[in-house]
Amino acid sequence: MAKKTQYDTILTEKKGSILWLSFNRPGRMNAFNLDMIEEVSTAVDEADADEDVRCILVKGEGDRAFSVGADLTMFTGLDAESAIATSEQGQRLMGKIEAASKPFVAAIHGFCLGGGLEFALACDFRITAESASLGSPEINLGIIPGWGGTQRLPRLIGLAKAKELVLLGDRISAEDALKIGLVHKVVSLDKLYEEAEAFLEFQKKEFERVKELHDNKHATDQQFTSAQYQLAAAHAKYDAAKKRLENATLRAPFYGILTDRYVEIHFQDLSIIHFLPNIAIIISF
Repeated sequence: MAKKTQYDTILTEKKGSILWLSFNRPGRMNAFNLDMIEEVSTAVDEADADEDVRCILVKGEGDRAFSVGADLTMFTGLDAESAIATSEQGQRLMGKIEAASKPFVAAIHGFCLGGGLEFALACDFRITAESASLGSPEINLGIIPGWGGTQRLPRLIGLAKAKELVLLGDRISAEDALKIGLVHKVVSLDKLYEEAEAFLEFQKKEFERVKELHDNKHATDQQFTSAQYQLAAAHAKYDAAKKRLENATLRAPFYGILTDRYVEIHFQDLSIIHFLPNIAIIISF
């Protein structure tokens, strides 16, 4: 197992092949400060490198919140350039969660707001206590979600509902979040961690293989400025996908189609389409 680091703002505990990662600032409703961002990032790196860890379950300490997002005190006294750099640290962490080779499950209770919701959005699955409250209230402070929420929300729940959450700043209940596809499952608070662990235990054997294929779609988040670079990236992803499929143990052969607008690969029940030059990728199972 990889060396375990001691943390001040989070807790980690390995139970079998599941790593439990807990936000541990209950007095601040588990709000992220710079130390917590750095420590979560380090823990993610260690979990990704630990061959004994197959998946990561994230929760918040205390009974009030999963996380209420960024601790606004860390922006006090910063000029515009420093504030942007601080925000980018959070963006990099969310990108790291999303791109990790092992699945993340957010077990949400209490308040899950702002950057806390953005963290949950970067996770692969969200199991929620029925008493939880979720939302993106940044608009009430005159700002917008800064850690990827404006990109991930529309992917999950559609543009109309995403606009409603971001532009109105309303909170929604766990049941409403389930109805719009924001969370995967709603359970009673006393069963939250038991249900989250059972969910992982049932699914984890196939998570990594499926995640590797499915997460290619997140290339859509990359804002390439050069059309030529976009085209080259699309062809590179085509070649990589083709190589994966060639090495797969599935029985049926694959075939690919390349046009001036898109690259299309079919392999049994898997389809990958790259639209050029925007690198929009769709993977269906």
